[in-house]
Amino acid sequence: MPTRCGLGIAGDEVLIVADDVAAAAIGLIDLLLAAGGELVTVLVGDGLTATVGGILEAHVHDHHPGTELVSYTTGHRGDALLIGVE
Repeated sequence: MPTRCGLGIAGDEVLIVADDVAAAAIGLIDLLLAAGGELVTVLVGDGLTATVGGILEAHVHDHHPGTELVSYTTGHRGDALLIGVE
């Protein structure tokens, strides 16, 4: 399986460059939650497994008490993950 590097993008700005998709998502989630939030929703795209959602859920549980993360495997094409914070 080829290596996939990760970019964390918000709007049209690259905010995170990481070694893989999960690491980029963790960095982006941390930045987004710095302003507050109670719920993180992650849509997992084509080419990724549901384990990515589990990795992100564990990170949020361990580092952002009181914040819930839900992930859905949608298989969408384009962006590897779509992340929303409420």
